[in-house]
Amino acid sequence: MNDPLSKTLEEIRQVAKDSGLHVFFGWLAERNDAPAVHWNEDNGGDWKGFLGCARAVSARILYLNWAPFEQFQVDDAVSEIESELTESEGQDDETKETKKLLTQIRAYETKVGLICIIDLAFVSNGVVHFYQETVDWFDEFEELLPEDEDDEDEGRRPVDKATVSKWALALASDPRYLTSKQREYLLEDLAGQEFPKLPTFEVLRRADAIFQADFRKAAEEKLSDEIRGLREQGLNLNAIALKLGISRDRVSGLVSAIPNKK
Repeated sequence: MNDPLSKTLEEIRQVAKDSGLHVFFGWLAERNDAPAVHWNEDNGGDWKGFLGCARAVSARILYLNWAPFEQFQVDDAVSEIESELTESEGQDDETKETKKLLTQIRAYETKVGLICIIDLAFVSNGVVHFYQETVDWFDEFEELLPEDEDDEDEGRRPVDKATVSKWALALASDPRYLTSKQREYLLEDLAGQEFPKLPTFEVLRRADAIFQADFRKAAEEKLSDEIRGLREQGLNLNAIALKLGISRDRVSGLVSAIPNKK
């Protein structure tokens, strides 16, 4: 399947290597005590111009992170729209438009697993420099997402990057993140009274990038250990799936990956 950002990713890694930039695979969070600037692609061009600036200031480390498009992004959008569809029953015009929107959003399930976003960063003289690239179809997907009044207000003001960083890290590092089927509700549980003010989609997207880079491996190893322990207690796959809140197929896959003890 065509994955344009995968090719871009390899090009970035090669150019960085040829330029003497050491790649650190991770997402560099913004800090309140450090000034940060964001690359303007319209004026400065794509990532090649960004790396050119990194070379010009003799940066040594390039922070590189990327994230795939996830099934939960489609599922969350569909769930929200379906709730609106229930509320608008009996209004034929709105119902037809909503069903059309559902069809359009579900079509993006074919994109699950493809890279949708790349983040780059470097530090020079205490200033953090950021670059972000998203694939065209992901921008189109985001435009289909429903907006409520809070979203519209959010769109009129810049997103607070520090807030996004804070709650994305809290969400990605939560032990429940790996097995959670409703990560927005998990975020709500963590944020409490602050939740209504959060740029939810930005936090969820950033949390997934952080999780993939920094927490996924350890989380899956821990989950495998839990499964191994439950197997040793005599639980079958169905019982383990029910106890851990994940699918039987996922349990089966993790069980098959667990090395046999000699």
